[in-house]
Parts: sequence; structure tokens; C-alpha cells
Amino acid sequence: MAYAAGMSERILVVDDDVRLAEMVASYLSTRGYAVDTSATAVDGLAAARSGQYDAVLLDVMLPDGDGLDLCRTLRAEGSLPIVMLTARGSTGSCSTSPRTSSTC
Repeated sequence: MAYAAGMSERILVVDDDVRLAEMVASYLSTRGYAVDTSATAVDGLAAARSGQYDAVLLDVMLPDGDGLDLCRTLRAEGSLPIVMLTARGSTGSCSTSPRTSSTC
């Protein structure tokens, strides 16, 4: 789903929680960003690879894949800024950082 904006910055929100993705997209679009949403890792990867985004907001837990794996794939392919989103409630669920081999 696309949200209109007046600025050239374009953000991709990849989150399977449609209500949350729409809320984030609505907030960002009122701040002047063009925003698109994807609900799956497959769709998010295809959209991110299109080269039309300035940043990605990426959910850690997606129905068809791990957001951290998607982040690693995107990092290996380029330097697109990525902000990770999560509903995980404890730091015990942290995984390996996409940029390094260290843990949180």
C-alpha cells in the first residue's frame, strides 16, 4: 500500500501487522515522507531491491521469514539504511547483529 507525500524521501515499512504498518505509514506521510508497506519478507525484499527507497523500517518477526535474515541480505547487497522493529519483550531474545558477529 502506498501513502502520498510531498518530499522525495521514500520509506518502505515491512511488517505483517497491517494495523501497525498503516499507523507508522500514516505518521510518516504526515511528516512528508512517501511510504510503501509490505507484509512479507518476500515482498519486502523485492520492494527494497527496486532501488526506490531511502530507508527501510523492518519487523524482526515476519510470517515467511526472519527479519534479521532479510536485513543481512539487504546489507550484503548495499547500504540502504534499515531500522529494525520488534514486539519482542526481552533482551534475551536478541540475536546476532546483522553488521557484526557480536550479540546484543
